[in-house]
Amino acid sequence: MSNIYSRLLLAEVRMELLLVAHMLEGNDMKELLEHIMKTVNKIDEMDKDLVKC
Repeated sequence: MSNIYSRLLLAEVRMELLLVAHMLEGNDMKELLEHIMKTVNKIDEMDKDLVKC
């Protein structure tokens, strides 16, 4: 898969996770919210690595 498609896929997954995080924010589910945000940060790191390639 090319870098462009990989980055698009990562961006889509990231946006979906942020949507879920937004919904959880008001439901007092801090532990799950923290886990989701860690995953989003990992996705950001993977995207940076793809940009370098």
